[in-house]
Formats: sequence, structure tokens, C-alpha cells
Amino acid sequence: MPIVTKRGDKGKTEVRGKMVDKSSETVDALGNIDELNCYLGWLKLVLKDKEIEFLQKDMWQISGYLACNNKIDLEKRIKWLETSIYSIEKKLTVLKNFVVPGINRKEVICQICRSVSRRAERSVWKLNKYIKVDKDILVYFNRLSDYLFILSRRLT
Repeated sequence: MPIVTKRGDKGKTEVRGKMVDKSSETVDALGNIDELNCYLGWLKLVLKDKEIEFLQKDMWQISGYLACNNKIDLEKRIKWLETSIYSIEKKLTVLKNFVVPGINRKEVICQICRSVSRRAERSVWKLNKYIKVDKDILVYFNRLSDYLFILSRRLT
């Protein structure tokens, strides 16, 4: 399929087999998830951590669900996030104040991923008002931002 189709030149794009405005909630959510995936790629390169690649694959799976209504099963991934959070958290000191990003390069990139994941989460919740989004996607994004926060603390 050629990259230049000119179908989107009038502010519309195809989602779930229908033409929708590029300003729609679905396209907004997809754009936020795409941006998050790019930042996760940067984090993967900086950390040299293959686990981050699994998060990127989750973004593609979620995007496929939102754009094409592909089947999705995130239960195992949510469990993995929770287990990872608990494992990392056990090794950290108790947090007594707000964290200001910028302690080191790895931590700040992780914090950028966290904040973009929160935006993606908000956009998916907004989309959920218009189309029913699989509940595990909503849970997944909440766990993902928690994971990225805990991971960023581990990187300090």
C-alpha cells in the first residue's frame, strides 16, 4: 500500500472501517499512544532493556484494537506490570515528597514516558465516553504509568 493516498487531505481518516475526523477522540487517543510508543523506544535504547519492547508491542496491540477493533487480551500484561511494580517498590525507600524529574538522563526519559502515558490514558478514558473501550485497556494504562513512575525512581 502506498504511503501517499491523499484520502486524508480533507481532515478525515479511516478508523474501524469508517471515515472519521482527524480531530476525533479515537484519532487523538491513537496519536497519544503512537507518541508514547516513540518515547518508549527512546527509553528502550537508553536503558538497553528488552522488557520495554514488550510495552511497545502492547501499544501496537492497543492501537490495533482502537483502530480496527482487533481482539485484545491484556490480563497477563497487567499482571506483569503489577508484579514488576511490587518487585521494584520493595527495593525503594518510602517516598516522602514529590519527585522533580531531571536527576539523570535515564530517569527523565522514563518520566517523560510516564507523563505521556498519563495523557494517553486520559484520551482513552475520553474516547470511552463515545465507544466502549475494553476495560483492560483502561486498567493497563493506569498500571503502565505506575510502572514507569516506579521504574524512574529505581533509575535515580
